[in-house]
Amino acid sequence: MKKLALLAAALLGAAPVVSAQIGTLTFVNGGSVTDGHYYVGNYNAKLDGTPITVNCVDFFHEVNNGDVWTVNETPLLGDLSDTRLAGNANALDLYKQAAFLSGQYAGKSNTDIVNIQHAIWTLFGGVSDPAVNNAASQLWITFAQTNFNSSNFDYADVRILTDTRVGDGITADNLTKQEFLTTTPEPSSMALLGTGLFGLIPLVRRRKRSA
Repeated sequence: MKKLALLAAALLGAAPVVSAQIGTLTFVNGGSVTDGHYYVGNYNAKLDGTPITVNCVDFFHEVNNGDVWTVNETPLLGDLSDTRLAGNANALDLYKQAAFLSGQYAGKSNTDIVNIQHAIWTLFGGVSDPAVNNAASQLWITFAQTNFNSSNFDYADVRILTDTRVGDGITADNLTKQEFLTTTPEPSSMALLGTGLFGLIPLVRRRKRSA
């Protein structure tokens, strides 16, 4: 079994950093909670036809029910060069904090959901609206900064969905759509790797018996 463990570690260690895949995102609706101006909390969408829950991390770009656009689907722990924060030295921590905060919605009051969403938007900078960037949202930001690295939140399952028109040199940035976080299954390649490793177990056992 030690040989199997070493083989698994070697294969995983040799795996390249996963970059973005292209997908089609259809925005369905913004959920049922509002802050008086915007829908907040969990939104509903479809990624390549599969229903998913998404969380908005972009305060400055609009999205409308029924919008369909092409996105870069980037693993949060992968290569972030196709995301809106590409080149930002703090990008990984900011996306992790936003993902951690999106995981806090469950069971919260509408007021808390509003403040958590405002915290996520404020994390990404430039929000001067005092209805969004205020003491309540700052408390949640402090909570995220204090706990996101020590929590057991599974960042490996988080994907960043970024409109491919962002930074394309053609489309004006104010005409692009919001960026979202979602949680999706592990890539099929990883599933196949796991299946292959499990398939090696009988071989290892048979070799031990014949030794």
